[in-house]
Amino acid sequence: MTDYFDRVNDDICVTVQIESTRSVENVDAIAAVEGVDALFIGPSQSSARALLLQMVKDGREGVAFGLYTMTGRAVAFAAPWLFSVFVDGFGAVRAGLGGIALVLIAGLLAMLAVRVPPRHSVAVEQT
Repeated sequence: MTDYFDRVNDDICVTVQIESTRSVENVDAIAAVEGVDALFIGPSQSSARALLLQMVKDGREGVAFGLYTMTGRAVAFAAPWLFSVFVDGFGAVRAGLGGIALVLIAGLLAMLAVRVPPRHSVAVEQT
């Protein structure tokens, strides 16, 4: 514990959320801030919900969102658990990003299998 204060800043991972249009426009300046270790895009949940609405059949929205919520909670432990596994395995807090990267890669691979049905255009009757 005596060397904790000597090395604490080396073991802290600073992650910044990029969520607004303004932050996207300034992403290079944000990434250049000394001590920032990672950036991530924030509105992925709203994008996922929009995709889910596009994919679900009319009248089944409640079931789809219930399943969406349940699966999200069921796997919510995965990233923190893998973060701690990587930290313990490599002996550095920054190594925990490897666990988070593993979860993101698994999510990407799962999303590659998703097939979005084409949108149906609604014909507008002119009178």
